[in-house]
Amino acid sequence: MTVFIIFSEDKSSVVIHADSTEQTNYFRKFNFSDVSNIEPYRTPTPAPKSVFGFLMSAGYRKQPPRETYVKIKSTVTLKTDQDRSGFSTSTNWISRPRYQWYYRPLYDNQWYPVSKEDGGNKKNLTVSEEVVRTRYYQQQTTWNTFPQTVIYSNIAMVSFGETSIPATSIKSGIDDSYFYNRKDNNSSEYAHAHLRPNNSTDTIEWSSSDKSLATVDSEGLITANNLEKSGKVVITATAKGDNEDPNLVPISSSFEIEVGGGLDSQTVKSGKSATFKIRGNIDPDQVTVNWYKISNGKKVKVADSGLSYITPPARLSDDGTQYYAEVNINDRANSKTLVTNNAVLNVDQSGSPKITFTDSIQNKTYEGNLDNKLNTVLNNVVGGDQIEIDAQISNENSEASLNNGKFILPLYKNMTVQRILIDDKLIDESRYSVKDSILEISQMNIAGIEFHNIQVVLNMGTTTKDSFVSTPFIKGIDSDEVSYQKEGLPLTLNLLGNILKLTAYNVDYGIHHFIQKDQIVDRVNHNDGNDPILEVDDQRRNKKELRLQLSQDDYFRNSKDKNIILPANLRYYFSDGNYTDLSKDDVFLNIGGHGENMLNITWQKKEGLKLHFESEDFKSGQYTTTLSWTDVNSI
Repeated sequence: MTVFIIFSEDKSSVVIHADSTEQTNYFRKFNFSDVSNIEPYRTPTPAPKSVFGFLMSAGYRKQPPRETYVKIKSTVTLKTDQDRSGFSTSTNWISRPRYQWYYRPLYDNQWYPVSKEDGGNKKNLTVSEEVVRTRYYQQQTTWNTFPQTVIYSNIAMVSFGETSIPATSIKSGIDDSYFYNRKDNNSSEYAHAHLRPNNSTDTIEWSSSDKSLATVDSEGLITANNLEKSGKVVITATAKGDNEDPNLVPISSSFEIEVGGGLDSQTVKSGKSATFKIRGNIDPDQVTVNWYKISNGKKVKVADSGLSYITPPARLSDDGTQYYAEVNINDRANSKTLVTNNAVLNVDQSGSPKITFTDSIQNKTYEGNLDNKLNTVLNNVVGGDQIEIDAQISNENSEASLNNGKFILPLYKNMTVQRILIDDKLIDESRYSVKDSILEISQMNIAGIEFHNIQVVLNMGTTTKDSFVSTPFIKGIDSDEVSYQKEGLPLTLNLLGNILKLTAYNVDYGIHHFIQKDQIVDRVNHNDGNDPILEVDDQRRNKKELRLQLSQDDYFRNSKDKNIILPANLRYYFSDGNYTDLSKDDVFLNIGGHGENMLNITWQKKEGLKLHFESEDFKSGQYTTTLSWTDVNSI
């Protein structure tokens, strides 16, 4: 961790204007890494997440192009599209965005605001040049909400050259190829296209193969229909340049999108389960889902979570049952519900075995970590543990068999098989295999009414803090030559790294213009329980008493001249008012008793580290030192 102190000579601000004559004498052959190495005016805002086109955070739906090459005496417009979250818009609908563009010359590290006269406060920035010149641009967008919403675009490079450079190839695509066609929510998204060479001065035209399903505008914004029409559409990007020779073959690139209501109908055999999955890229952490079925005209809720729903084994009487999902987009104080289309479950006749599957898990090394009565969850699993998984499989249908049967068990990445017993008999290694952390046991055929007990003993390798769910299943071919699969209960392993991870944060003592001898300076951060100075990730399985040592590794040294030392020392103040001078002694803190999790370390304002000045004679500048937190006895 690093401690920062900045001393300023005065409080005045300096405004520097870019030289209006900056230029280059050739067309720069930029590549993506060149733009990536440019320090932005402000860190670009991450792309906003969306559900069904409903924004979950403020951000840019369309960024200005990363690289634009233009012939001099021409005009180019950097176009953007940004918005707040859907919830912010609904609660602060009156707020309007304010824009400010900034630019940076090619050979200057300073950013400057684009003037109002040059369109600096407009959503889209139009740029033209009479000379060869390269500049970088970045846009700031502000909404006067409470709290204020401010976002920043990616960096856009615009380079004016003396000649036109035609494209030789083009590549197009889109992040999410599924579009919703609901009446109350038809989704839209910007496509993207890249020209080769990178410095091509061509422009891009967009087209759709079926405008009744989805349209695309001149900026690549694809919008699905809201008439619930479904199907597939081909979107094409075509490079357009100065050459109007009709004999030239257009350079274009296409990709396919699908337009629908969110769910696809499913067809299964009798006795099988169907999986209905909500289409599109949806973050499961942003939504809760309620699943419903419509049977005989009645609506019944069947599940209340997850982006997919697995039906119970279907019967012929379930044929024609419809399913749909209500997706609830949650916010702290607001919510919005979107509804998918009705998808049909089609059930075909079959003859299948009636298999029951019971499974459990236990830790043979460490006791007392089972989490439920079904013995399906293990907590506090660490490297070196011996894990045993038991499964009981039986067929209750005397008229059906399972042929070419295989027992499948997903394994954690660092698990190895020690031994496998079937019906209390050790099986040969040639009967099973492990590939890509999947254990497969062959010759698991079931003829009529049978019962088998499977015991798998595993060794756990090195672990980190993680959670792993393994759902064993048996699969094969039924009496009608139809694939059959039966799953057991999900088995959960909650793993620990068996380590204590400490993350220390910087301490800041602010900017000071005048200091007196023996003055004590308070911190400007880490002054309450919500701002820890030390974050703790306690992954120890055996919680021993813990003692931490805090020490100062060096003097406060000037960041520009390490030979200049600040005449100050750190004091650690305890709650009773006593303190320890870290320049003389380390501080030892007893934190966490036996069997207890170690918590984050926080300080109130009167506690913790304060800066004591031994002299008022020092040079201005930024001074830093390094502190060390040492775990004396934790594991």
